[in-house]
Amino acid sequence: MKAAALNFKIPFIVLPSELIDKSSPKALRFAIGRQMGHIMVNSKNK
Repeated sequence: MKAAALNFKIPFIVLPSELIDKSSPKALRFAIGRQMGHIMVNSKNK
């Protein structure tokens, strides 16, 4: 199960349904926060 941050011009986060179904709220917050971090870092480098 992997989450992904895509299209840094207009960023969005992709979460597989398996990740949503099988993860605790705490794990989902971590996955989303990690992807948001990738977006923030990549947007500052442009």
